[in-house]
Parts: sequence; structure tokens; C-alpha cells
Amino acid sequence: MTHGWTDYALRQLWAEGIDWPALVPPGTAASSAHVEAWLQHRDTLPRREPFNYPGPEQVRVAAPLMALFVDPPSFVPWVERLCSGALQGAGVTRVEDGQLDRIAHWRLNLALKRGFPRPENVVQYWAENPEQVQDTPAEWRILRWYRNHEPWLGRWHPDREGAGAMRRAPVWGAIYRVPQQAATAAAGDARTAYGGWGVWAAAVVAYAVSGLPPEWAPQDTTQRLLDAMTRIDPQWPGIANLHTLLQTIYPESSWEAWRQFINREFAGYPSDHSLPNLLLILGVLHWHPTSDSKDLGIILQAAGWDVPGNRLVAGALRGRGSARLDLKPDSLNGLVHAVVSAHGHPPHV
Repeated sequence: MTHGWTDYALRQLWAEGIDWPALVPPGTAASSAHVEAWLQHRDTLPRREPFNYPGPEQVRVAAPLMALFVDPPSFVPWVERLCSGALQGAGVTRVEDGQLDRIAHWRLNLALKRGFPRPENVVQYWAENPEQVQDTPAEWRILRWYRNHEPWLGRWHPDREGAGAMRRAPVWGAIYRVPQQAATAAAGDARTAYGGWGVWAAAVVAYAVSGLPPEWAPQDTTQRLLDAMTRIDPQWPGIANLHTLLQTIYPESSWEAWRQFINREFAGYPSDHSLPNLLLILGVLHWHPTSDSKDLGIILQAAGWDVPGNRLVAGALRGRGSARLDLKPDSLNGLVHAVVSAHGHPPHV
């Protein structure tokens, strides 16, 4: 049995299409020494069959990073709904006690504002504010390498396609109200610690959030997600196969069948891999369109995978689903104020 880093590395190698069991003698287990040797020759290792979802090497979305100013009276309620849905879905009732920061450092990234800096500047900012760095393996791994003066940008690690950047993506959709701009900002953020699907999923969520109308319905959310999936790197083989999956399996399924299908389809993947988690979010929004954000969180809790991140993102995409909100007003107002300020509006808005 493998543990820790070795287990995560084997799962990520499997998610990248490498048939690592074929390299291990029968009756033996893969060791950390095996993994280290394989990582030196990843391009020449045997590929597993079937392998339907090769991750995109580089997400291609291009748009100038400039904020589109909108009418504050319509913008603020939109952001309130996004933020309250996220907090409800994640089960967070107090922002100031750091719960939200541990799930997704929205406030930390908001401090970077619209002029998106280089990855080195992002990680430096994380290092200066460690108490706000989200509780995901990729971020902490990158931060540790940075502090130890080791190379980290673009370096392979077992959490490289995780869902951590997808947790932060809704806030980029709030700041940049042009979908291509939101996707570009989210992809730039994600590349600090991620690659492949980890960047693509974040760009998809930001694109979808940016295109939501002020008073969106659950059907708007699922349609925006599907639309984003067809627009970001649609020719890449793995994404083309994903489109086929969505056209054949998804429409005729049910939530329970979809959840079981994902467990089978992505067996052996890391639990925080962004692709199966994004598909779970899409499914719960599609088959539970009338559920409150809090109820979506409970449903996703039972589904497993990246539970904290899925609850946060699904809640944000759903928006507040109930007139009754179990949040301290100051907590919600503080987060909304941060988003509005980062968008470029005066602090008093």
C-alpha cells in the first residue's frame, strides 16, 4: 500500500494517462523510488487504455485585462447573491473567523485587484499572508517550495490538476464582467500552482459566472457552464471527448446515475482533480435546480470528492436560494465590499 505523496503522485500519473501498474512487477507495490524514476521519463511511459481525457497543455483564452464598469445599484445585489450563495453552500456563517479563507482565499486574491501580477508576485503575497492561504495541497506545496528557494513555477507535483483554483474562480467572474476577461484572469491565477485541467476548470467557472444575468435562474447557470466548456480549447482531444460525454451521457441521466458514472469514469483519479469535481457541480445544479445553496452543500457532502470546494463553487453558481440567510450581515457585507472595491468602484458603493 502506498501513502502520502506517493499515493497522490500515482493517482495524478493515472489521471495523465500513464499506465503505471504495467511498470510494477506482479505482487509488488509501487514505491516512492519508482515514482521518482518514472517522473524523470513521463513522456516515454506506457499509456493506459482507454484514456479519454488528456488535460489541455495550455488554456487559450485571450482578452485584455480591463474591468467593465457596470451600474453599482445592479452590480451590488448581483455580488451579494454570488457571495451569499457561496457562503451558504460552504456552510460558512462567519467570514471574519477565517473559515472562507481556508476554503478559498477570496479576500487574499481580491487584494491583488485588477492588475493581475506575475505568479512570483502572487506567491510572495501568499507568503506575506500565510494565515489567509487556502487549505489545499497545491497552494501549500508551492508556498513551501517558494520559501525554501526551490524552483516551483511549472514544476510537476501530484496536485497539479486539483480544484483549488476553481474555488477562487467565481470571484474573477464577479470582477471581470466580460467572460473572456474573467477566464483570462482565472487562468492566470490558476497557473501559479496548477496546470492542465486545473487551469481549464477555473477558466470555465469564471467564464460562466461572468456571463450570468443580474437575476439568474439555475438553468442559466448550467447553460453558461456548458457554453464555457465549448468555448475554451474546444479542439483539444480531452475536451472534445468531454463534449461527447456531455452530449450522450449527461442529458439522459439522473443525479444519482451521474454521480455513479463519475465515480466509475474517473476511478483512480485524485479526489480533488478538477474535472470530475466540475462535472459533479454541473450535475447537482442541473438535477437540483430548486434546491437552496445550503441543500446543495448537503447533497455534495454525500457525493464526496472535493467536498469543501464543490460546496463553495456550487453555492456561488446557484446564488442565494432562500430569503432566510443564516449569515451575520457584517460578514456578508464585508465580502461584498471587497469584491465591489476590487471591481473598481469607489469604497462607499
